[in-house]
Amino acid sequence: MKKICALCILLVIAFSSRAQLTLTKAANAPIVGTIDKTDNYDSSIAVPKSTGTNKSWNFTSFVNSMANGSQTYVTSSSTPSASAFPGTNLAASDGSGYYDYYNSQTNNLDYLGAVDVPGNDVTIFSNPITMMVWPFTFGTSNADALIGTETFSTSTFNFTGNMNISGTGTGTVTLPNGQIFTNCLQITRTYTYIITGSFTGTITVKEYEYWTGAYRTPIINISYSTIKQPTVTQKGFNITVNAIANVGIEETVGGDGKVIVYPNPAKDIINVQLEENAIAQKLELFDMMGRSVLFVENANKINVSSLPKGVYLLNVKYKDHYMQKQITITE
Repeated sequence: MKKICALCILLVIAFSSRAQLTLTKAANAPIVGTIDKTDNYDSSIAVPKSTGTNKSWNFTSFVNSMANGSQTYVTSSSTPSASAFPGTNLAASDGSGYYDYYNSQTNNLDYLGAVDVPGNDVTIFSNPITMMVWPFTFGTSNADALIGTETFSTSTFNFTGNMNISGTGTGTVTLPNGQIFTNCLQITRTYTYIITGSFTGTITVKEYEYWTGAYRTPIINISYSTIKQPTVTQKGFNITVNAIANVGIEETVGGDGKVIVYPNPAKDIINVQLEENAIAQKLELFDMMGRSVLFVENANKINVSSLPKGVYLLNVKYKDHYMQKQITITE
């Protein structure tokens, strides 16, 4: 009897482990063409950020502050400052002359620094920050030291510190628009910077990221910061929401143009209607574990009759726009 009970416990543990979201390089690392489009939000009440398993994080109380942004991942060689970051193979551009530089490897994603061309501001990490290790799931953790220099006009700051990252929670996320994502992963990051030079002080940052398997960037990021100088201490926080995830069935993509996806639920054919009857560059379906299961190019419909019933995420690539819709497939 005891042996049977022990076996049951092991089976339950194994099943639970498989059910938890695991982020992978193939499905979740940013790649050339990834768009990180975010909306800034505010909250007048306590922000949900409990840790542990089977949690429910509801963010419908968030209010859009209208300060929105976007970054597009590009090849480093296409940017003006790649030579300052040996080993870089990926960059993110916000279109204004600001670039973040990365080295995307098989087992980790390293952050090498940034350049603000108009602002004449350059940050280089001589000891890069390992932003993510692959695969990553609940209970995964990694600690990394960082060393870098920032040069701004005629001022220079040197900093040392560390970054710790941990998979601290699993559960369900409800976005500000009410859209619900199950099987999400909460990641907690803590940064510490000790700064010397033209500016002296200590900066600590704690971030809570919420991921679903279908995206290459978090669906929500909540950041708390503290800056301690010899005579003053400043605190702040920032909330950003993945604007691509936080959409309804219809989304404005430029001017009066709309993207309409129908029917939903669907049994066989999903149609995508674009402005001026334009053709989508790519339609791609992902399951809720973030795996690509079906795609077509240069088409406005996709046949899903071969897929098992369930919930999927449809990516639509159209001109310079990238959007995603949750789709239910029925038998």
